[in-house]
Amino acid sequence: MVSARTQQNNVSFGVVVASCLQITKVLPIFMSMAEDLDLLLLGHRIRFARRQKGATLADVSELVGRPVPYLSQLENGKVEPKLGLLQELADALGTTATALLDDEAPDRRAYLEIELERAQRDPAYQALSLGHLKPSAKVPDEALEHLVTMWHNVRDRSSGGDDQRGPDLAERARAANNALRQEMRDRNNYFPEIEALAGRALAAAGYSGSGPI
Repeated sequence: MVSARTQQNNVSFGVVVASCLQITKVLPIFMSMAEDLDLLLLGHRIRFARRQKGATLADVSELVGRPVPYLSQLENGKVEPKLGLLQELADALGTTATALLDDEAPDRRAYLEIELERAQRDPAYQALSLGHLKPSAKVPDEALEHLVTMWHNVRDRSSGGDDQRGPDLAERARAANNALRQEMRDRNNYFPEIEALAGRALAAAGYSGSGPI
């Protein structure tokens, strides 16, 4: 017959084992969240997992006990979830918290939406005073590709790197060349300063003014 003390010890041991297993389970998640957490990327990965499961925000709300507006903000990268909630979301969506914390966009569309949102949060973009563009399902992938590519080029050119200055220098060289040609036409190719300098050079060389130089 097992004594009450033995039963109590077994229960305590079981609790310790369960706690250790739980710590082992969440430790990688905690380490990932300890780094700089990209809320925008995390939100897109949560949305992707939810859609893969075919669940609505209301469905997830019932499973994790959080209101729909909060979950919507979470998917839009506006709030940071607690560790426990992240694990609950992973369980509800049939995935793992580690997968939700992956540092790559789940697909190309998500990548484009993330890049567009990052662009619109950039002070240089905001200085253009453009309205906020929400990449809804009606916005085709091709349009997002164009917008993101154009922004990347504008950002790179404005960064002032040596490899971005080449096109600017070429454009300035073409403009200077065109200006010189226009001045030559206006003067009929006659420049007094050059003519005087050439005359002095010819005189110093003893050139008589006829025949080859």
